[in-house]
Amino acid sequence: MLREQTPGRRAREVLRREKAEAEIARKDARFLTAEEVAKFLGVSVATIRSWSSRKSGYEPKIPHIKIGRNIIRYDRETVIAWMKAKEYFPVKKSLPGKSSNN
Repeated sequence: MLREQTPGRRAREVLRREKAEAEIARKDARFLTAEEVAKFLGVSVATIRSWSSRKSGYEPKIPHIKIGRNIIRYDRETVIAWMKAKEYFPVKKSLPGKSSNN
């Protein structure tokens, strides 16, 4: 009996993000709460709040809009662009003494 293959971790992550992005787009909301961004990125709300308050250089780690003392919103398009800018494509390095043209 052949076992049906399940998508790998990377594929599951892409599917989850696409599903969350489609859900947010259907909602037709331009500005998102920390809870909605957390669900979209697959992290906890505490992580989103930490990323919003932590500074790297002069700008926040994740772009946000502070409306009042305790009200923070995230622009949907900006969050998507920020996430895509963080995308990492590892490059396989060859070991010393080995040719990669074998």
